[in-house]
Amino acid sequence: KKTEISASLRWITNVCHLISVFLFGGIIFGWAPLKLVLLAEGQYSESCAGNMNLDDASTTSKTVSGDGYNENDVITACAEQMRCYNAIFTLGQFLLNFASLPVGFFIDMISKPVYFTMAGICQITGFILFGISDSNNLDYFAIAYGLMALGGSMSIIGALPASFLVRPRRYQPLLLAASSCLFDASSIIFYLIYKIALVFPIAFTRKRAFFGLAIVAFIVYTILVAC
Repeated sequence: KKTEISASLRWITNVCHLISVFLFGGIIFGWAPLKLVLLAEGQYSESCAGNMNLDDASTTSKTVSGDGYNENDVITACAEQMRCYNAIFTLGQFLLNFASLPVGFFIDMISKPVYFTMAGICQITGFILFGISDSNNLDYFAIAYGLMALGGSMSIIGALPASFLVRPRRYQPLLLAASSCLFDASSIIFYLIYKIALVFPIAFTRKRAFFGLAIVAFIVYTILVAC
């Protein structure tokens, strides 16, 4: 009976890890639809300083109108504004990849509860900061995206050792492959948020969406700490 309970807990632990990888692991790679939301809000439009012209512009066909999200509107952004957006994504992508090596050493030096507590703090703080950020007053977009990247890196690296807990060992390749696939699939999270925002443009704001993600992250990482 003890063996059955132990086996069940091992599988539950792995399922929780896979959920965390899907929700947070590679979430920053879903930048494209998130950028549409920021463009629609006019974030960093002040950097254009009224000097935008057709030779120094980028155009997207999906934006937010005054009445909410509207896929048929057109918005034009200057090159300087686009450079601000690209800098946010570049920083997040760099931190996610660069952090893999130190995080790999770090995970062996501290206990699992402490490790996932720190991962949760990074992820939750990143979500909250991104939700409240504004390029004019509280420009924490880059910091927030960097924290999301660190949390995602810690999530995927923390999930890999869990596969070795499962018996029989023939399931380990399956769990490792699932972690890798779900890491790539997590880029769809921001796209899903964007599509939901199109359906509920008034109620589903960026702030509410990211606060919701912060709540989900708190629940998921609390379970990981407890497992």
